[in-house]
Amino acid sequence: MKSLALLRHPAFVAALVLTALTAAWALLGAPISLITQIAIYTLYGAGVNLLVGYTGLVPFGASVFFGCASYAAAFFILGRYGNDLVSLLLATVFSALLALVVGAIILRRRGLYFSLLTLAFSQIAFEIAFKWTGVTGGENGLQGVYRTSFAGPWSFHVFVVAVTVICIWLMWRIAHSPFGRVLQAVRDNEQRASSLGYNVHRFRHGALILTGTFVGFGGGLLTLMLEGVYANNLSWQHAGDSLLMTVLGGVHHVLGPLWGAIAFILLEDRLSAITENWWLVFAPILMLFALTSPEGMQGLWQRLFGRQRWTLVRLDIPPRPAAIVPFASSAAKVDRGKPLLQTIGLSKNFGSLVTAKSIDIEVHSGVLHSIIGPNGAGKTTFFNMLSGALKPSGGRILFDGSDVTRTPMHVRGRPPGSASGARSRSCRYSRT
Repeated sequence: MKSLALLRHPAFVAALVLTALTAAWALLGAPISLITQIAIYTLYGAGVNLLVGYTGLVPFGASVFFGCASYAAAFFILGRYGNDLVSLLLATVFSALLALVVGAIILRRRGLYFSLLTLAFSQIAFEIAFKWTGVTGGENGLQGVYRTSFAGPWSFHVFVVAVTVICIWLMWRIAHSPFGRVLQAVRDNEQRASSLGYNVHRFRHGALILTGTFVGFGGGLLTLMLEGVYANNLSWQHAGDSLLMTVLGGVHHVLGPLWGAIAFILLEDRLSAITENWWLVFAPILMLFALTSPEGMQGLWQRLFGRQRWTLVRLDIPPRPAAIVPFASSAAKVDRGKPLLQTIGLSKNFGSLVTAKSIDIEVHSGVLHSIIGPNGAGKTTFFNMLSGALKPSGGRILFDGSDVTRTPMHVRGRPPGSASGARSRSCRYSRT
C-alpha cells in the first residue's frame, strides 16, 4: 500500500515525467536545454500555484520575483561573491526578502487589486532593468554569467531536475502541514479562519514569502541555464506566463504546473518555428481549455477517467489520535457574580442606516441567554460586532473585564492563554 502511495506522489510523478522527457530528447538528439527550461518553469508555476491554488491569491506579476532573482544571481556571480551555487542561494534569499517587503505593501489589498499591484511591481522592475543600462545591461542584458560547478549542459540538467523534484516534494509537505491547512481554510472562508483565531494577514504574507522563495530559486536557475540574464521575463508580455501555465495545466492540481509548462514551452518552440504569429494558434487552444475544462489538462484527464476531485492534498485523512483529552471548561473558575461579556452603548450604523443603537447587555457564565427579534432587527450585526467581524460605530465591548472593542477578530477567537492560536479554536463566547 505504501509503495502504491509512493508511485502516486506528485514528486515521484514529476521525476518520472521529466526523466521520460529527458530520455526522449536524448534519443532525438535535440538540445537538452529545452527540457531543462521545462523543469525550471515547472518550479516557477508550482511556486505560483502555492498562492493561487492553496491561498486563493492570484498574482498577475509573480515575475517580479522570478526576474529580480535572475538579475540577483547574475550580480552575485559577476561580483564574485561566491561560485554559481552560492550565488543561486543568495539570489533565493534575496527573492524571499523581496517578497517580505512587497507583501507588506500589496497584501493590504485583495482580489483584483492584489493582482494588479503585483503586475505593477513587475513592470516597475522591468523599466529599471531595461533602462538602467550601466548596471543591468539594458536591452542586451548581462552575459558571461558562467556556470563553474557544472561541466556541461547535461550535468546542469540533472541538477535542475533533481532540485525541481525536491522543491515539489517540499511544497507538498508544506501543503499538508498545519500551515498549509490554514492556507486552504483562508482560501475557502477567510472570515471563518479569522474567527477561529488565525491571523489571516500573517498566513497570507507567509505564503507570499514561500512563493517568492521558490519562484526566485527558479529565476536563479534560469540565469545559470542561459549563462546570462535579460529583462524580458519582467515585461508585462511575459509577467503572466507562470499563471498561464498553471491555469492551462490545472490550477487546483499539484501537477498542473508540470503539464502546463510542458504544453506551453513545447508548443511555443514548435509553433514559433513555423510562424512568428504563433499566439494566433496558441490562444485558441487556451480558449478551448477555458471553455471545455476549467480545471485544465489535469482536470480533463481526471474527468475522462471518472475522477473528478481536486488533488491539492492527499485523499486520506490524518489518523485519529491515540487519546483525545476531554475539554475542560474554564467556566468553573469564573466568578458567577460579575458579567463575563458586557456591552455598553454598543451602536452600528452604515451611513444613515442605523442597525444597532445603544445596546447594553450583560452575559453571565453558566446562564443561558437568547437574542430574539424580527428579520432586520440587527441580531447578526450585533453578533458580528461581538466577534470582531464588524467594528462598532460607538460603544464598548468588555470580555472578562478587558476592553476588546478594537481587538482583532483572530485575537478574540483564541483560547485563553494562547499566544499563537495554533490549537483548538472554538469561540469562547459559545462556550459560556
